[in-house]
Amino acid sequence: MDIQNSSEIERLSSTSCSNYMSSHINLLNDWALTSRPPVFINPVADKKLYSSFRSNIHTPLTSTISNPCILKTQTWVKFLLALEGRVPSYNMMTMLRRDPLKSYESQLYDLLVVPRAQFICVEIARFVGGCYGEGWRLNWLKDMGLRMFETVQTSRFTVFEKKEIENINEKKRIEEEAQRIITLNKEKEERVRKGEQLRECTTADEASSRRTVEEGVKVKIMNGIRKLKEEKFVVIDGVVPGEKCVGIEENCIKYFEEIGDRRVKSQREYRGDSVVFLNLFGASEIDVDAVKDVLANIGSCVDMPGILVPDKSQLALYDGTRPSDDGVRGYVKHLDNVGVVGEEGENFREITAIIYLNEFEGEEGEEGEEGEEAEGGGELRCYGHTHELTVDVKPKRGRMVVFKSRELYHEVMEVRGWKRLAMSVWCLKDRRDEM
Repeated sequence: MDIQNSSEIERLSSTSCSNYMSSHINLLNDWALTSRPPVFINPVADKKLYSSFRSNIHTPLTSTISNPCILKTQTWVKFLLALEGRVPSYNMMTMLRRDPLKSYESQLYDLLVVPRAQFICVEIARFVGGCYGEGWRLNWLKDMGLRMFETVQTSRFTVFEKKEIENINEKKRIEEEAQRIITLNKEKEERVRKGEQLRECTTADEASSRRTVEEGVKVKIMNGIRKLKEEKFVVIDGVVPGEKCVGIEENCIKYFEEIGDRRVKSQREYRGDSVVFLNLFGASEIDVDAVKDVLANIGSCVDMPGILVPDKSQLALYDGTRPSDDGVRGYVKHLDNVGVVGEEGENFREITAIIYLNEFEGEEGEEGEEGEEAEGGGELRCYGHTHELTVDVKPKRGRMVVFKSRELYHEVMEVRGWKRLAMSVWCLKDRRDEM
């Protein structure tokens, strides 16, 4: 049952949130412009809050929040939980604007519901970062009697004005980078709408003829995949022999050490895997043929007419030995295909298959010396229909997980103290004729 507040209640709540935050902004005005302590309710606590926020959260927030996932990362969760007792009613929910330059009313149906402490931190960061528009800043400077004095030879600025110009330049750089990413995404969406990635696939029968797998393994996979008619996901062990996985693991670890960090910078706040795409049917830089053989046969094991097998497979490394403050070391809750058939965001993914190449061999949850974090993690958390019931699937050599890309919300739990390796393939299906 869908329960919603009336629009008037939502509007009043939004206005109340805005009024509350404006008091912080006015106080910050005094602090930034006069270099004297602002008349905060608790000046020490407010300064510490912003300092603590910036030392923990490195995501630029001086522009529109285009991807809400950046507010749901493990880094944010840990930081907000630490604010209990420091921010009154820290976990009460508040509405946050995606675009700081637009009113609540103009984006009423696009507001984000976030904890109060997160709302305060984001709005303070937006203010300090100078994101409220150049016209607003110029009026701000004018009201304070600050001016930019121009001469024939050069322009002279006050120290504060120089800082403002730096903020403007940084904001411009961030906006340009954001626009570049938006353009790339639009180009990708256009290719998706045209179905270009479908041409980089082969039929299930052709794929299974180009790479073969032992009959016993294929029967095991087919029997497991049949359960997808009743289950959200299936787990099939032993699709690749464990001893083969050991050799593959060693080669893959060495390969990633040679090529370096392959994480996408703009995604590090919500996914922490380094990925490479390998030719599924031809030779690759590393020998993973035993895994490719299985992945190439997934399409022929699925009872689904028109299923296609892509020419590429993904090799992913989650490095849990990295420092915990260097981006997330898992992947937040998501769907592999979030689009509606025929609309933007549709990527044609129908079936996801993941094969684990290694496993955590220590004692799960044991803490290291001198308070080091407990090692382990890396489970695939699968969400049920209500999203309240979850099942965690542990990585295990030769284990395969198969699920419907459009239906299963899943999450990679934080990897701690080891390097988790897996290969994946997404079988596609063109459903545009079903519109």
